[in-house]
Amino acid sequence: MLFDYYELRARIVPATIVAAPTVLPPLAHEVRAAGGWMWTSVAATTLLAAVYALSFVVRFLGKKLEPRLWNSWGGPPSTLVLAQNDSVFPATTKQLIYEAVRHETQFVIDPVEAASEDWRQLTSEAFRLVRQYLRRRDPKGIWYAHNAEYGMLRNLYGGTPVMATFATISLVWCGIVAWDERTSLTVFLVAIAALALLLALVARRYLLPELLRAAAVQYAESAWSCFLASTTGSNVPRENGGAP
Repeated sequence: MLFDYYELRARIVPATIVAAPTVLPPLAHEVRAAGGWMWTSVAATTLLAAVYALSFVVRFLGKKLEPRLWNSWGGPPSTLVLAQNDSVFPATTKQLIYEAVRHETQFVIDPVEAASEDWRQLTSEAFRLVRQYLRRRDPKGIWYAHNAEYGMLRNLYGGTPVMATFATISLVWCGIVAWDERTSLTVFLVAIAALALLLALVARRYLLPELLRAAAVQYAESAWSCFLASTTGSNVPRENGGAP
C-alpha cells in the first residue's frame, strides 16, 4: 500500500481537510478536467504530491503545539493516567503497570512522587520505551488505532490556521468572481468558503481541544493496557467505561 494506516489516518486525512478550501477558486472559474488518461494521471499525481507535502506541515504544526497542550492538561496523558488521583485505572491495575514497567525497563515508578517533575519525566521516558515495546510485540493492537486517532486530531488542530488561511483566500477570490459574474454557482462557492472559514475557527476554539484531550487519554489508556496485557497475559480491569 502507498500509505500505512497511521500515515493515512494521522497525516493524509487532516492534510486533505486542511487543503479542501483550495478547490473552490478553480470551481468558481468553472475549470473542468480535460479528457484522457495522461492528463488525469498528471493531475492525480500532482494533487497527491501536494497533499503529501502538506501532511508534513500539519504534522509539524501539531507536534509544535503538543507541549503547550500537555501543559494546559497538567502533563502528558501517558503520565496523568498513572497518577494516584486519576480514575482511568483502578489502583490495582496501576500497581500491575508499575511492576510491569520495572520488569521490562528497570524504571521504578513510585506513585507517591507523582506530583514531582522528576516523576513525570521518568514516567514519560518509561512510556517512550513502552511504545517501542508495543511496536515490536503488539504492532497492530488497539493502541495503534487510538494513536492514529490522536495523531489525526492533533495534526488537524495544528493545521486549522492553515485551513483558515486557505478559506480566507478562497472566500476573497470567489467573492471577486461572484461580484463580476453574479451566477448562482459563484454565490454558492462564496457561502461554502465562508462556512469553511467558520468551521476552521470554531473547531480550533471549541471542538478540537476537548476531542483531542479525550483521544489522548484514550490512547494512553489503551497503550498502557496493551503493554500490561502483553507482559502478563491478563485482562485489564477498567473504570468509567474505558475503551475496549
